Amino acid sequence: MYIRLPNASTIAQKAAKLTLNIYIKTIVKSSFGYVLLGSLLVTGGLSTRVHAQQVNPQLRESFLADPLAQEPRDPLLPVLPVNRAYSPLEKQVIAANLDQLNQQAAALLAAGAPDAAFALWRRELQLRRVLDTSKEFEAITRVADIAWAQQRSVDVQLLTLRTREIWDAVKTSLGAEPEAQLGGPNMGVPEDSLISGATTADITTLSRLAETFTMLRDVDSAVEVYEQLILLSSDRTGEERTEVKAAQQLALADLHVEWFQFAEATSLYLALRNAAQANGDTASEINYLKRLAYTYQAADSLLNAVRAQTDLLELYRDQRAEEEFPELMVAIAQNYRTLNLHTSAIDYYRAAYSTAQ
Repeated sequence: MYIRLPNASTIAQKAAKLTLNIYIKTIVKSSFGYVLLGSLLVTGGLSTRVHAQQVNPQLRESFLADPLAQEPRDPLLPVLPVNRAYSPLEKQVIAANLDQLNQQAAALLAAGAPDAAFALWRRELQLRRVLDTSKEFEAITRVADIAWAQQRSVDVQLLTLRTREIWDAVKTSLGAEPEAQLGGPNMGVPEDSLISGATTADITTLSRLAETFTMLRDVDSAVEVYEQLILLSSDRTGEERTEVKAAQQLALADLHVEWFQFAEATSLYLALRNAAQANGDTASEINYLKRLAYTYQAADSLLNAVRAQTDLLELYRDQRAEEEFPELMVAIAQNYRTLNLHTSAIDYYRAAYSTAQ
């Protein structure tokens, strides 16, 4: 038997007028950085052409080389009469000169000379290596943001290559079982290392490293760092452990969604939802269910989307959040309609209209 469904000009539109923003086919700029227009899903980032240009091998080798081993040596690096490390005072002078290079590069970019600006920034970043890895990484993070915004393909790739080297050095210092060693006693962390052996500080540092990889659109490396962070957070105790671990899991799940890795994302969201449910944390459970519903919807897993949406509806009922009902009910109705479950679709359309009134 054919059942005629209410069209958009009846129930859905009336509910939309009453609730100001009923869920319709177009979703504008979600919290994940997406725009969903019909069936077209586009990331909020820039065009992939940023990564299209190949790096000149000579430029790559020069940028990644040890500045102390290059000939001729950069004039900003003092030539010492004996083979020794730079003193703190000498490093302070070098750092001041490199700060001036950064300012000159910024001025060149503002004056419309991006090639000259980034040539100075590459020089600055390479010379920062003689100070320490932490200072170098801070500068990389700063320039990476500018390089991506300016769609500098070669510079983005060079920064990605160097950041991977820094991450490889971190993994080497962590050893074969980083989750057991990081933040533990007798680590033997190298003197010039991005990590310190102090758990709280290392969580902050590695979080920035993951964010930098995300900025550079090196998703595989970002996932590696987040997975290490989750392991590190698991070694902590008490309420802080739960909060820090959940934050890292959420960041990783959101990253998976940004790169359309929906299966990996839903697995993490489900784990987070279950943990929040077990802890009686309703606010967090609502947050994770929203993300689950969105991810299932984006993956066209509509039955799972409906399950998440109906669970979310029950939580709203428990919280007496009636203002959330109409939009969510229309979303459920539309999914049932797409699944050809007409009776359920009509029920939810009617419920949405009645609740909105």
